[in-house]
Amino acid sequence: MKARLLLWMIATRNSFVALLPLTFLRVIAELILNFPWLYYQQSMDHWLGADWREPLRQIIDNSFTLFGLLLAAIVSSQLVFRMPGLTKHREIAPPLMVAISAVINFLIITVSLPNISPVEFSAEVILIGIVVGLLSAELMLWAARKPYLDLLNLPVDTDTTFYQAMRLSPSIILSGMIFFITALILASTPDFPDFTQLIIDWAHNNEYGTWILGSFVTLMNQLFWFVGLHGSIFIYGAADGALFLANLDAGFNASSLAFRVLFNNFVHLGGSGATLGLLIAIFIVTRRGAQNKIAKISIVPSLFNINDILIYGLPIVFNPFYLIPFVLIPVLLMLISLAALQFGLITIYDSAIVGWTTPPLLSGWLLTESWRGVALQVLLIAISTLSYLPFVKKAEKHRQQQSLDAFTQASDTIIKVGNTRQKNYYPPG
Repeated sequence: MKARLLLWMIATRNSFVALLPLTFLRVIAELILNFPWLYYQQSMDHWLGADWREPLRQIIDNSFTLFGLLLAAIVSSQLVFRMPGLTKHREIAPPLMVAISAVINFLIITVSLPNISPVEFSAEVILIGIVVGLLSAELMLWAARKPYLDLLNLPVDTDTTFYQAMRLSPSIILSGMIFFITALILASTPDFPDFTQLIIDWAHNNEYGTWILGSFVTLMNQLFWFVGLHGSIFIYGAADGALFLANLDAGFNASSLAFRVLFNNFVHLGGSGATLGLLIAIFIVTRRGAQNKIAKISIVPSLFNINDILIYGLPIVFNPFYLIPFVLIPVLLMLISLAALQFGLITIYDSAIVGWTTPPLLSGWLLTESWRGVALQVLLIAISTLSYLPFVKKAEKHRQQQSLDAFTQASDTIIKVGNTRQKNYYPPG
């Protein structure tokens, strides 16, 4: 069971990595749409007209829309592909047919469940995509082995694609029926208590409510991101956005918007997980290797607080080396930022219009209209860098050991093959 769970995690992580081209497309569209320079926005309006943003918004929305569906298909095919005895499992249930089954099951369960739509992007849809992908693969591998589900005796020279489609159709139909019945059962069960609303109510009635809510929001965002789910979707959607509607205490001398501003511009420095510090730590520790290359690719997006490439490409998702810093460093930065706001070290002005893609340091200046905002961001980046350093060193050491083991194994194999040939060589005469 432990080996199977590990296989599920690897298949899920690799599926997020496989979807990086779609992530690249969305990142580029977001940068073009939200580039934080007034002259650029005005120039684009002048040259392309007022509606130039609409196609980019549609690209972003559609990339989110497709994510859950594509994830179900890729997770299922990845799992079958990585099963022990690859050739045998591919013959029993080809990855293409398993992916088709997962797509069908995803549509069945999302349409059948209330308040869930297959064409929306939410934490629930992404989670459903992962679960449906894993269970569809397991169901297909089980059903494809049952002789009574192979209802057609086609000749051996039948086209392979047609043969597999006809042979596995009963299994796919059975799998779809199981998911449909499961969806009906889930739809009839009572709703779970709204845990998020309980936290919000407790925070509002507590003297330290802002600290509680700030820590909770940041912690949940990071936990969602670590398992590959878009944490921001949960944070902004939970309890109709009430997580960000709480008024800060009067002593904070700030409006209700300050909470979101802190979250976007003083915690997410470089993106979720304060990964600008991670990039700097990687460049300090490494000069070559996979981590260094991924970090170089991530520099430009990270300057605009977009780090999907780093999260899925490094990867951080399901990476045990980065679990502790990725989850806890942002919580620490949130507490430091709240303290700076409470003790009057910084003041956030409502008049400042700063998008979430505004680069660090510039956003600190615009939000506080003071060098103190910039200094605070520099301090937070330094703290995140120092905190990430030991974990980057450990991950890099592990990578180098893996490379050394692979080289040693390859060398031993070459030497062994060479010795075998030498022993079998008989000179003429």
